[in-house]
Amino acid sequence: AFSSYSQDTLREIKVQTKRKSLQKSYTLTGNTTLITKNELLKAACCNLAESFETNPSIDTNFSDALTGTKQIKMLGLTSPYLMMTQENVPSVRGASQVYGLSFTPGPWIESIQITKGAGSVVNGFESISGQINTELVKPLTEVPVLLNFYGSTDSRFELNANLNAKLSDKWATSLLLHGNIRDSKMDKNEDGFLDNPLQKQINVLNRYQYYNAETGWVSFINFQFMDDTKLMGQLDFNPDTDKGTTNHWGSEIDTKKIDISTKIGYVFKDMPFQSIGFQNAFSSYDQNSYFGLNGYNIRQNSFYSNLIFNSIINNEKNKFATGLNFTYDTYSELVNSFFYSRIDNTVGTFFEYTFD
Repeated sequence: AFSSYSQDTLREIKVQTKRKSLQKSYTLTGNTTLITKNELLKAACCNLAESFETNPSIDTNFSDALTGTKQIKMLGLTSPYLMMTQENVPSVRGASQVYGLSFTPGPWIESIQITKGAGSVVNGFESISGQINTELVKPLTEVPVLLNFYGSTDSRFELNANLNAKLSDKWATSLLLHGNIRDSKMDKNEDGFLDNPLQKQINVLNRYQYYNAETGWVSFINFQFMDDTKLMGQLDFNPDTDKGTTNHWGSEIDTKKIDISTKIGYVFKDMPFQSIGFQNAFSSYDQNSYFGLNGYNIRQNSFYSNLIFNSIINNEKNKFATGLNFTYDTYSELVNSFFYSRIDNTVGTFFEYTFD
């Protein structure tokens, strides 16, 4: 004799968890922290320089009170020793090192990866104390329309508009618009100087994304233009009458920036662990400024190219990346009546091996 049992219905068990807005990676070899969009939404408005104020991952402080410039520190070293990349393409470097963090609006950011300590050599050798990589919103995955308006009692106003559209099954485009203005003078501590610089900024980014799952090709094309002006100094400073005089101390900074970048990648169909990528970027940074009686103008033109090959050794736990990179920078500086110019260029090869 034997007994049999039957069950008509299968019960379902759901295991759910909520992902944290600030995530620590336990799979990567580096000390890497991921800041998601949910973490960025904790601030009513922000740019990249202000994105670290809601979490303890990086120290952010004002480098000087007059310009309101914010500088970040990692492992005790300031930003010149960090590698700042935008979608793994070097962005804030050279002439833009001081003010460049304020040129990426918060609504454009999808996530931020922070690596403390020596970073990857795939994007260059400048990562001494760490690397900060910013991922922008993607045309294929972002909502069609996002509008964001911000105003505060210190007369700061911002307007953001993210417009995304699919051009075909494989092509999509984004038009990201940002504008901010602060045009009211404030001196709450009554020290005779502006509490915050008067500022205007127009920032436009047009990007295209191509993705073909059948062939394994993917690419991004970006065009960006930014115009930023700042006025700071004593409360009674008027640039029309006081510039170049000792009536009142004041300063103006006018910055224009143009960026063009392309990324092309191919994933081998029969070997999804193997890929090849080719990155190219051109950047033009032009700053005209004066601080009291001292003038300072700087222009930097940069070209960056990187060829990357990713694959494995024996199994997917042993990964490597190798390739070639090239950087070319030209600088022209005018300090009062003294002119300086130089050319910096580097050519290098790299090999990076990681294992689990």
